[in-house]
Amino acid sequence: MDRDEANNRLLEARVIAVLRAGDVETARSLMHAYTSAGVRAIELTTTIRNWETLLRIAINERGVNTLIGLGTLTDPDDVTKAADIGADFVVSPYLSLGVIEAAEVEGLTVIPGALTPSEIAQAYDMGAELVKVFPVSQVGGPNYIKALLAPMPGWKLVPTGGVTPDNAIDFLRAGAVAVGIGSNLAPKDKVAERDWEGVAIAVRAFLDDLDRQLKESGS
Repeated sequence: MDRDEANNRLLEARVIAVLRAGDVETARSLMHAYTSAGVRAIELTTTIRNWETLLRIAINERGVNTLIGLGTLTDPDDVTKAADIGADFVVSPYLSLGVIEAAEVEGLTVIPGALTPSEIAQAYDMGAELVKVFPVSQVGGPNYIKALLAPMPGWKLVPTGGVTPDNAIDFLRAGAVAVGIGSNLAPKDKVAERDWEGVAIAVRAFLDDLDRQLKESGS
């Protein structure tokens, strides 16, 4: 998959599920719950033990329309590993030229983390097309996204950090092209009970409601 296709499919997905878990099997179960619910973009993270094994499993078992990326990337060598395994995109928690350059070499979509207007502008200057605004909840949430886009409407921002099923629509209405949702996406009680069908039902209801609200607002 080339970068343009990955970029377009991320924009269509609207929601990137940032998946963190203590072990591969839990992460695998969450991934299947998310994909069965209709999540079309999943970001695994290098904080998961044996993430390389998990990434291989995810690539082999993903749904036809599901993008699989690797996040919390800070080492350019891990970008190369992710590309070799078959990741569709990579995400960094902060602005790293090394990560961006490695993704460029591999032909991968990269979503670097940034927070201030200067950092976001620098990310675009480095070659990014999408920028993760993190941690967005600490600096004003949807109002911060709206303020950033007022003078720079062409920026494609993906707010992450404090986004929840309840406020995701506010970020998208503020102008974000997509949102990253981590542990807030799955009901914690369902995860604790390992009730993966319950997780899927809750996430599916969220996605359906989000789609309805976007259609009503013409977004």
